[in-house]
Amino acid sequence: MMENLAFPTISDENSQPVYNPVSVEDIKSSFVYDFDKNSFIFVDGTPKEVIKTEAVKEWICMVLRVRKNSCKVFEGLDIGLSYDELIGSRALPLGFARAELEREIKDTLSYCPAISNAYNFDFKRLKRTLEISFTCVLNTGEVIFIDERIE
Repeated sequence: MMENLAFPTISDENSQPVYNPVSVEDIKSSFVYDFDKNSFIFVDGTPKEVIKTEAVKEWICMVLRVRKNSCKVFEGLDIGLSYDELIGSRALPLGFARAELEREIKDTLSYCPAISNAYNFDFKRLKRTLEISFTCVLNTGEVIFIDERIE
């Protein structure tokens, strides 16, 4: 039986992800979601699927929209961002908010066994929208660029 690579195995002892890094070749498919329309994309009545690098990118785009401690499926895991509190607060220094967002994104990305690094973060707040962009390096050495608008 093959291990489900979309989710790491969680150890009962310390609740930390336990997995071996994998190539994007080992990543299963993912369904494509239109975040602007809040619905999956269908082609001829079937959900559109992506594989390998595109599946990793789709996963990243999804977890960037997960608010910390808001989803039961991620309960007990350090997945999600608290950008509402960080960006919406005028009491916090902007540099602190940016550094904390970067840390939260890196922590969340660590749950994907195909990702080895993320860097070159940029955040822009436009009224009620947060633009997040960064570079992500996969275990294969492949580089993908993430540029997402979160509402």
